[in-house]
Amino acid sequence: MMPETHWETLEYFKELGFRINPANRRVKQIEEAEEYYKTWTEKRETLPYEADGIVVKADSMEYHTRLGDVGREPRWAIAYKFPAIQGTTKLKEIGISVGRTGTLNPFAILEPVQIGGVTIERATLHNEDDTAARISAKAIGFTSSAPGRDSGCGRPDSQQTHGRRKSIQSFR
Repeated sequence: MMPETHWETLEYFKELGFRINPANRRVKQIEEAEEYYKTWTEKRETLPYEADGIVVKADSMEYHTRLGDVGREPRWAIAYKFPAIQGTTKLKEIGISVGRTGTLNPFAILEPVQIGGVTIERATLHNEDDTAARISAKAIGFTSSAPGRDSGCGRPDSQQTHGRRKSIQSFR
């Protein structure tokens, strides 16, 4: 017989020997989920792994079926991301990469900085105004600082950052 709830499914997997995150919690009210989020926002640095937020899921398997999915995204689950970790570094130089269609894409080469367990060394420059300002500052010899942030889980998320983690191939 199939479990009727997501929680029962997790308990069944645990009985089969699968590792289930011991920090999982079952809540009945949204306020409890909000409190859980606040707790882990404060405690995230104590985790032995990187986490970028929590996921709140409808418990009823009937709701899973009725709500369905959009592409790969389940409508019965929503992620609440932790605030981004921010840091500042120095711009060493501007590089240009050639895309597969021949487009020229500027990127920043940065003084390495640790942000959320990730070394940030390069930054894509998507914002045209920001890119022009950085190139201009570099051309006349100013030292610029580039803000970067890690949205969590080793995925730097500033309009311009790429990170490197030991288990992830670095951007080159």
